[in-house]
Amino acid sequence: MTLKFDFTDYLKLTKPNDNQIKEWKDYMGGNTYATGHGLRIVMEATHSGLLNENKRFYIPSRMAEGVSTFRTGEKPTKLLKHHNPEADPVGVIRGARFVPTVPDELHNNPDVINLMSSSAPIKDQVKSIRNLWRKGVFQQDDWKGLGHIELVGDVFDKETIEQIRDGRFDAVSTNFRSPGAAHCLICGQNWAADGFCDHEWGEAYEDDSEDGFKFPALAIPGRHKYLETSFVSMEGDKLASVRIMDEVNSDNNKTIFLPDSWREDKTTNSTETTFEFKDFKEDDMGKTAEKETITLSDAEKNVFAIVKELRDDADDKVITEYAKKISALYNDDNVLPDQLEAELDEKTAVQYALEDLETADEKVDADAVYAEMEKELDELELSDKKLSSQARTGLPKSVFCGPDRSFPVPDCAHVTAAKRLVGRYKGPGNKTNILACVSQKAKSLGCDGSDGKTSDGKENPPKVELLPCAEDSLKTMKDDELRHIHLAAELELVDRGQKMAFECKECQLHEAKVQKAADKMAEAQKETEKLKDTLVILREELQRSYADYASQVDSYVELGASLRAEKVDKLALIGVLNKKYDSLDTAKEEMKDKSLDKLELAITDGFDLDTVTTKLNDGMTQDPSGETVEDPTVNTDNDGGGIPSGLSTPALTAIDSIKLLIQDGKISDAKHIYATMINCKLFPNDLMFDSLSVDEDTTE
Repeated sequence: MTLKFDFTDYLKLTKPNDNQIKEWKDYMGGNTYATGHGLRIVMEATHSGLLNENKRFYIPSRMAEGVSTFRTGEKPTKLLKHHNPEADPVGVIRGARFVPTVPDELHNNPDVINLMSSSAPIKDQVKSIRNLWRKGVFQQDDWKGLGHIELVGDVFDKETIEQIRDGRFDAVSTNFRSPGAAHCLICGQNWAADGFCDHEWGEAYEDDSEDGFKFPALAIPGRHKYLETSFVSMEGDKLASVRIMDEVNSDNNKTIFLPDSWREDKTTNSTETTFEFKDFKEDDMGKTAEKETITLSDAEKNVFAIVKELRDDADDKVITEYAKKISALYNDDNVLPDQLEAELDEKTAVQYALEDLETADEKVDADAVYAEMEKELDELELSDKKLSSQARTGLPKSVFCGPDRSFPVPDCAHVTAAKRLVGRYKGPGNKTNILACVSQKAKSLGCDGSDGKTSDGKENPPKVELLPCAEDSLKTMKDDELRHIHLAAELELVDRGQKMAFECKECQLHEAKVQKAADKMAEAQKETEKLKDTLVILREELQRSYADYASQVDSYVELGASLRAEKVDKLALIGVLNKKYDSLDTAKEEMKDKSLDKLELAITDGFDLDTVTTKLNDGMTQDPSGETVEDPTVNTDNDGGGIPSGLSTPALTAIDSIKLLIQDGKISDAKHIYATMINCKLFPNDLMFDSLSVDEDTTE
């Protein structure tokens, strides 16, 4: 069984500029204008090197090789509608070429070179796709792909030409087959040779060999053998476009046939698995050529049958999408919105809903619509009812039944004209809704819109001037005249803003809303009263909290000042000990208004607190720099008469040690301690060694 995968590209239709026309003229030999009996178009068809909306990816070198399969000779490739091979072709392909679009910065990229090479194995090209995907090349917002196919086509079918010109056909789709090769981007498996893998179409999968990076499951076709190109309704390739060629002096144009270089591949085995690709948005590529089963509800099936009858040349998938969208509009009474008010049968209502979907993106031309209404008024011999552009501008919005102030219905004549026109109107706006609106206007005006007659078949009453009149004159008026003057007066009041349109219904709704709002307001007021006491308590708590906060701030400021003062004292002391300042007062004055953080680094540079502590407590009475200092506790005025009073504790301890050594007969050690104490200025100079006998009293 032959396996097929369909890809379809939807291409926008735009007119070319002069440079584009000249480029194609040069390429095609100078004669690429419209043919004498058809419309010539240029199509920027399916693109390679990017992910289209169908979750498919085409290799540029494979696409370039496939260009030759577009037949342009005596039996050219056909232009169809909606890929329907059973219908007659609407045109043919006259020329085809591959246009590379590699950005300058990627010309030397090895993966891009591999994708552009016709000799590279497809498995290596799949790896290159993964490499570029991982680097984010294909995900760039302005990415244009690596190349695309450009086609020249002639359209001969009059209806199709008209549909292209008025915008009903704004996209095309290519259809090709890939014999013997369609690879999975995730695992690289060739479905034609090895069967299908387990990766679901379009789903993302982590790759263990590449740190868990996620890739989408895509089909990568091998060879491209193009079968046909079709006009379709929806676009799948956002970059694709179709341009209408210049038709000036079309009588002098000639049809140019490119050489028919397409040949059947004789090396292809007839039993080789072939995949078919159609690049249109609605098509989900199936894994077999069997017809896909479409599940629809009963309501959707009913609408599907109607749409199928109305658009018998459309693809079933497109019809299914329309059927689902339209069936979703049905209300609980199983009718479309405004269908009953418009007095339409189901088929007509579905037709109008379908046309509304097809023209949803268009803009209405109100002047053109009214020009058609004027034609209807002329046929009804009601030309005197026509409105000038200025008169229509002055009408209130409520008079119009169509979008953008189209379909004005100020009187019965316009009611009739509107109803006659709606059936052939092809612009945007739901025609069922328009008809329902016209019917409401007809009832308000006392007419049914049929040739200016009232609903009971009588002629419409003459226009009644809104003039003051006596009660007797009102009594003499006929019922139709009274009704007409009443309605006219109401419309005038509505226009002046003194009366609401559809007063009864609108007022009831308005009153219900007002009452509901009043109830909510009463509940809100009760809740507000309850919250007042809570608000008072919260305010008192906030005031107390603020007072506490202010007290804490004051304490913080005081502590900060105290801490700074202590830090200044310590840094001043260190600065004096480290010879940075002459005195404590000088140091403190220098630090008065300066940042202590910066000064601390400068003052403590080279200062070792442990070393200083050791020196100041080793009994030598030395400053941190090692210089001797005079001990103010030592009395230096002794005349050598014994041990002076007021010696420091280290000095007294040293004397006790000397005496013990002398007592033990260690005279040399005793003299050493004595000399050390003298050198360190811990003993006064007049304290003699002999005075430190054992019997000498060391205290006063």
